[in-house]
Amino acid sequence: MKHIFLILLLFFSVNTFAATVRNIKVDEQDRIYIVVSPENYTKEVKERPVIVLFHPIGYSAMEFIEKCDIQDICDRNDAFAVFPEALDEDDDEIITALSTLRSYGKLPAGVNDEYVWSAGVRIEIDDLKEMVGTFGSILINAQMPNSVAKGYVQLNEDKDDVKFINMMLDEMKSVYNISDDIYVAGASMGGAMAYKYAFSENNKAKKVGVIHGFIGRNVDISKPLNKPICIFNTQTDNVAPFEGGIFNNAITDDLNVIAVNNKCTGADISELPNTANDGITITKLSYTCDSSKIVWFYMVDNADHFDLLKSPANDIDYMEELEYFFFSLPTTSDTKDVNNPSNITLYPSPATNYLYCQEEGEYEIRNLLGSILQSGNNTGVINIAQLPCGEYIFTLKTETKYKRTIFIKK
Repeated sequence: MKHIFLILLLFFSVNTFAATVRNIKVDEQDRIYIVVSPENYTKEVKERPVIVLFHPIGYSAMEFIEKCDIQDICDRNDAFAVFPEALDEDDDEIITALSTLRSYGKLPAGVNDEYVWSAGVRIEIDDLKEMVGTFGSILINAQMPNSVAKGYVQLNEDKDDVKFINMMLDEMKSVYNISDDIYVAGASMGGAMAYKYAFSENNKAKKVGVIHGFIGRNVDISKPLNKPICIFNTQTDNVAPFEGGIFNNAITDDLNVIAVNNKCTGADISELPNTANDGITITKLSYTCDSSKIVWFYMVDNADHFDLLKSPANDIDYMEELEYFFFSLPTTSDTKDVNNPSNITLYPSPATNYLYCQEEGEYEIRNLLGSILQSGNNTGVINIAQLPCGEYIFTLKTETKYKRTIFIKK
């Protein structure tokens, strides 16, 4: 296997990060991925977790890195982030289909034939013909005979991006000594790729995050996902419409299938405070499931498909919420790590009315469903008298780290 890599120090506005651009060969094609390392990384110290982030269609891996503010997340959690890069669509018939849809004003903005994931995104020929009318159908029959014979068009169908991701992770295991704590997330069509990977038989993901994404119609979601997933979708999406569109079924239809197959029951519904006055409202659904199959769904209103919401301009920061979901939310397999007493000094536990923590920073107290119940500046003594009895997750945000532990209120 041929490997080519470059070490780069990159500066984009206020973002600075060290990145390694690596190259591997998959099915005789050169594939690129970019690794962002935690500060002061040393291979010999320990195994580290990794976040795999899939870019949207039309974005290179490097362009997506610029939008994610990922270095701070890597540093706070002593974790790697890796950005694999999709290939361009090279099937003339698929390119013709996209061009035809564009000429008839039916192709969503931002969708093109560059950096396209093999995510099971499919359009039936009959639906395609209905969108472009009689004359467009004649062109389709003439210019797309193979697709007409199959009955569908599917983006980058001949690529195997699941294989690419697994080969990439295998190489990272040997080069960077990554752990088995592998989290995958993606935005837009990158979200479709996160779904495709998570539902594949040989995936290595422990948790999944999807930002304004959708499930490709050729992805089999009939079997349980069997892992925690955090989903953000906007009701005013013009690329992956909430009620269904060219590429996707209704978002809530697929969500319900995931929740049922993960054996979730009802959902705890909460409204996020609209303190940013940004015109965007957010409803969070925390499904009641086994702790190894948690489903969070954020229903966002008045956000654009291409908005990667960030605080303090918005009431939610997608990347920070995924950071919490991946690294703080306890599941069956990782509760011990979250509750490591060396992580933070917080006492007593069980507690009745007060918690004591001498480290400076901003704190958050969440329930095990992830809802924020209390937050503020840590003065050393925290009044928890109003909290019901139960288990809670305490997070302290210092200048350089997020420190977390679980405590019990009695």
